[in-house]
Amino acid sequence: MSGRRVLITAGVSAVLFTALTALVVARNGPLLTFDATVSSAAWRAAVGHPAWRWLMTVVTNTGGPAVVTVAAVAAVAVLLEFRRWRDAVFVAVAMLGAAGIRLIVLNAVGRMRPVDRLAPAAGFSFPSGHTTGSATAALIAITLLWPLLRGLRRVVVVGAAGLWAVAVGVSRVALVVHWPTDVLGAWLLAVTVVVLALPVRGALGRAGPGTSGGDESGDGRGRPGRSEPVAPDGDESGGGDGRGRPASSEPVAPAGGEFDGGESRGPIGRSEPGPGDGDELGGGERRGPVGRSEPGAGDGDELGGGDGRGRAERDEQGEQAGEAAPVRSGSGTGQGLHTADDGAAADRE
Repeated sequence: MSGRRVLITAGVSAVLFTALTALVVARNGPLLTFDATVSSAAWRAAVGHPAWRWLMTVVTNTGGPAVVTVAAVAAVAVLLEFRRWRDAVFVAVAMLGAAGIRLIVLNAVGRMRPVDRLAPAAGFSFPSGHTTGSATAALIAITLLWPLLRGLRRVVVVGAAGLWAVAVGVSRVALVVHWPTDVLGAWLLAVTVVVLALPVRGALGRAGPGTSGGDESGDGRGRPGRSEPVAPDGDESGGGDGRGRPASSEPVAPAGGEFDGGESRGPIGRSEPGPGDGDELGGGERRGPVGRSEPGAGDGDELGGGDGRGRAERDEQGEQAGEAAPVRSGSGTGQGLHTADDGAAADRE
């Protein structure tokens, strides 16, 4: 309920309750006549129909102070167990506020009960205690359960709570233990108190750590909160790929990218052979992964001063020997050329 609706509803019900209280205190003639007429009819109906009287007795007992108090205490305990502390405070404030205001008005007005009562009752009459307690409890239940229910379930729960509160009020008149305006005043008082307690509930939610109806560290339904991995879009933190997974070391193959001497570099700490043709390194060899060197694969590549021989010289020696000997170079020291030299020497001998 929005703040404006809260103020309007609370204001209207408070004004009506105040006006009704003033009429009761002034012993307004039409008001007294209305109460007496309805009470006489209720007495005749209850005396003439024992089953109706029994039913009204059962209903009125469900709204007794002991029953409503136990239910309110149990509700507060359950809410605290599920760490819905601001809902628990709301229940306590509404119930205690309604009971406290009723006692003040009850003793201030001092209205006497009907004489021909059909159920035991004591004390002053305005406003009705059973009706105030049951109506307040029903409104609290509707307030707490409304956002949790949908469709038919919401209709059933709200209808049952409202019907129970109305039935308890009717039973007080049917048993002639209250005047009709006692019950009407109790309904107005319950609406005023519960609606005024709603901003208190909202203020507690804004002031407290949690604002979703429950735990300051939970999910608003009594369960502790859980931390989920954060997956920023495109963010690289600590080598991540921006999707919550650590970065994998895969070779990077830039299109036509060449770095110092024709080698194409991948991730940090690894180097891959460059894709360019005819790349020449300082020593006439083409570098592979770190710690290993391979002979250059480009056409016309010449090994530098480290080997002293080029590809053309090796081909010439191979023809003299009758077959091309395999040539491998280790680390640029010329060790792979001894096989070709030995073959050529054997043919000359």
